[in-house]
Amino acid sequence: MVRNFEFVERVDGVYILPTRCTIPHYIRGRTFDRAIESVEIGLGELQQINAIEEIPEPNFLRTDVTAFIPKRILDKIEKEIRERFNIARDELRDLIATAEPSDKKEIADWMHDAAAVNIIGDFIAYNYNQSNMSFMLHTSGDPFVPGVSLAGFSFRSDPGYKVFDRGYAELILPDRTIVNVPTNAGCRVIKDKLLAWAYQNAQPGKKQYTGSIFYWRSLAETIKGPVKNLVSRKYGTKNGINPQFFAQNFTRPAKMLRVIATFWSEVDQRVKLTFRDPRDYTRVVFEDFIDVPNGLTKLTANFGATPTTPPLVVDVQPQVSDFVIRSYEVKEV
Repeated sequence: MVRNFEFVERVDGVYILPTRCTIPHYIRGRTFDRAIESVEIGLGELQQINAIEEIPEPNFLRTDVTAFIPKRILDKIEKEIRERFNIARDELRDLIATAEPSDKKEIADWMHDAAAVNIIGDFIAYNYNQSNMSFMLHTSGDPFVPGVSLAGFSFRSDPGYKVFDRGYAELILPDRTIVNVPTNAGCRVIKDKLLAWAYQNAQPGKKQYTGSIFYWRSLAETIKGPVKNLVSRKYGTKNGINPQFFAQNFTRPAKMLRVIATFWSEVDQRVKLTFRDPRDYTRVVFEDFIDVPNGLTKLTANFGATPTTPPLVVDVQPQVSDFVIRSYEVKEV
């Protein structure tokens, strides 16, 4: 087995840490090209297993949000938390503000929201990092002062009111290019060798605000068994739900593979599935939408190609609300 990219790559004279996954030994060069060009994907019907009333939150996850709340705060608010696995960001922010009120000196209003965003981000990353080969990094804070940066990604240090008036914050990528992150919204970062997502919520007349960065350093992979417990949470409006990325790969050549996936969704929603070439994440092999009912749902899909089914990177983007990939498993047909 080899990785699709080196541990460190040089891009336009700049060294970056690429998002990596495993390429099975049996597929290389022209064989890989033929497989990608010939791949056919059949997304089967969705079968609802349990409605949301039967499973109101994803309590099958490895751990809940309270594991990431500082003890001095948790001791004050734990009895008020109704959904430990799916507490809304706004609810968590308000509880934190009750436990540690703003004193206009050491504790400012913006810190409550930053703390809530950071706790939920750590919860997402922790659950992602329980899957095979996975390593997601996350950070949150005030992009103005002291700044928010992670593995070569960084928000430009502009005051929140300037960002709000402009309508976006500038996120500098490891290759020194810049993407715009809309206010109170998220931005997907998909480069040929990088996968990330960023969010910010600048407010009018305020210097401080919250910025968050997720960076997929090593993708969860199906090559050693099912990928599990990949969480997407609603942060803001447009693109305000973090995506999830993982590698769909297999241990041996197979002309046909079957995927069996289980999803939890807070509401009925449309979810976009995009399958990407692991040699260049900007290259889309196939994309489609599925209409996922609330609660727990099972999806079966078939993948075929000649001379063998290639590894793919799966990009899952919910459109409305909180969503969890409980399990995603690949089997030979």
